[in-house]
Amino acid sequence: MAQSEAKIGYGTLLKFETAAGSGVFTTVAEVRNITGLPALETDEVEVTHMESPDSIREFIAGLKTPGQLDFEINYILTHSTHDSSTGLRALQISGEVRDWQVVFVDFNVTFQGPGFVKSFQPQAPVDGAITATVAVKQAGAWDEL
Repeated sequence: MAQSEAKIGYGTLLKFETAAGSGVFTTVAEVRNITGLPALETDEVEVTHMESPDSIREFIAGLKTPGQLDFEINYILTHSTHDSSTGLRALQISGEVRDWQVVFVDFNVTFQGPGFVKSFQPQAPVDGAITATVAVKQAGAWDEL
């Protein structure tokens, strides 16, 4: 039996472009987990007609819809990648589209593409760390670099 080549997610980096079109990225501080790594869903278009074989509906691939990147952070209100002047809060308030990167360090693979901060929701439990859940809507195609 071959040994697994699986890796844990530890060390994965999430970055956003510091200014639109600059090509300069900063790593979001204290990311706890990331889901929805660049997702893409293909619409289905029904093309059934009066002579479809065996009276079975027929479909073809339609347009593709980019997904959403969801992640959780230890929310440091004054950190430059979290705050309301240069960080995630600022991006959520402005609605500006920036390029984002998800860097899988152990595999030397990076996905990059446009997105905007769709939601930013802090939580402050009485007996736990202050965190925030963040959603970045992919605004177009993402590429593997």
